Amino acid sequence: MLQSKSTKYFSEISSFFSSEEKSLETIIKVIKGLNINRLKIGIEEFPQSSYRKSDLLLLCLLFPVFAIENVRRYIGSSLQVSFLSEKDTLYRFKNNPLFDWRSILYKVNRRILSHAVNDDSPKCLIVDDTDFLKSGKKIEHVGRIFSHTSKGSQIGIKALVLGYWDGKSFFGLDFSLKKEQGKNEDRPFGLTKKELKAQFKKKRVSLTPGKQRVDELLLNKIDNGVSLITRAYKKAIKFDYVLTDSWFVCEKFIQVALSCKSNLLGMAKMGITLYCYNDKQLKAPQIIKSLVRDKKSKWVKCLGMYAAEARVTYNDVPLKLFFFKSSIKGKWHVILTTDCSLKAVRAYQIYSIRWSIEVFFKEGKQHFKLGKSQSRDFDAQIADTSLSMIQYNIFSLAKRIEAYETLGGLFEETQKKALELTLWQRIWELFMEISSLLAETFEIEPNEFMIKILAMENQRQNKLISIFQRTVSNAA
Repeated sequence: MLQSKSTKYFSEISSFFSSEEKSLETIIKVIKGLNINRLKIGIEEFPQSSYRKSDLLLLCLLFPVFAIENVRRYIGSSLQVSFLSEKDTLYRFKNNPLFDWRSILYKVNRRILSHAVNDDSPKCLIVDDTDFLKSGKKIEHVGRIFSHTSKGSQIGIKALVLGYWDGKSFFGLDFSLKKEQGKNEDRPFGLTKKELKAQFKKKRVSLTPGKQRVDELLLNKIDNGVSLITRAYKKAIKFDYVLTDSWFVCEKFIQVALSCKSNLLGMAKMGITLYCYNDKQLKAPQIIKSLVRDKKSKWVKCLGMYAAEARVTYNDVPLKLFFFKSSIKGKWHVILTTDCSLKAVRAYQIYSIRWSIEVFFKEGKQHFKLGKSQSRDFDAQIADTSLSMIQYNIFSLAKRIEAYETLGGLFEETQKKALELTLWQRIWELFMEISSLLAETFEIEPNEFMIKILAMENQRQNKLISIFQRTVSNAA
């Protein structure tokens, strides 16, 4: 069994930091402070592996910091020089169906959320789905999905994501991947029988984490969303509101929010749903028409919108409806909540927090390859998505610590400093290699040769280092 590399690695790269290099320094401090290298994975080691799983997890989390997109790019990088693991070790790590990524995601997140703001700001769970587009039809369980972005059918898989707003920052909490059956029985999941047969296939033992993830693929979004919320509540995640768009505003979500001792707050549809208002069963358009007629709508200056509110009941559950529109001729939109103590302005402010998950999707895909894994193995798809979420959460916490203006700015500066670190590491390796060669050529002990170099004047030392730096830069 090899010695754990993680502690040694952190101590090595710490020597490269200066007071100005706050971005990379903060990221490393956050990762080190979370003690990820001591995280108990909960599965047996591979018989052929010499690495702790927590060290491999740590290694994968460092990929975006060093501009490494995938395992292939890892080979020959400065990270491989430090960790010494081969690509097959990482492939086995990601493809293992016994690895409970959901549990690991929660374990890391609990450590991150221990830094949460304990103030009066609302703590919110946010549920939404996004498209994970793929480049090949042979990827396990991939199919055609309807993309709301492109308004068309594309090859990929849907991801239902549960996020958490702690009052100051957004963190990815949990997720579930989903296939879309499609309406054409001759082309299940939008693929021909030949295309389905050519897909990568893998047997998984019942009740293993990998098999459980596969079983989630055909759950409908509502039931899957309810499971995500219930799980978060059982994991002792404290939240005041569940925020959703109109797709998830339904009786099941109302009930699960109340059962978790919180409230639902979401954009409802101006549709056919009947609410009891003034002892009458009315639809949302009829209710706002009545409010306008009774002059109960007004211009709210701080929101720059017209607003109105109404207390209603739905299946004997007391609710409050808030209606908003941006101009006299604009269309009314309705926000529904189980928290009847809210006023229109506060309800709108809290609902606006929901947009943080859209930022997460954008930045996660742009900087952390969220959903962009092209591995054929579905277990690796789960692993890569989990890693992307943890990476985002680490950067989100670091952004809060250093008060960076945007997460993207922090990411770019961190990578820049990491690339400088990589360059200096290559300079040092070249320096050591040439020093050993010179010592051998002139029959001098390597240690004695190094002592002579260290005894040189600063001016000569700097000149020597400058020569090596130019050599490496030209080689790059």
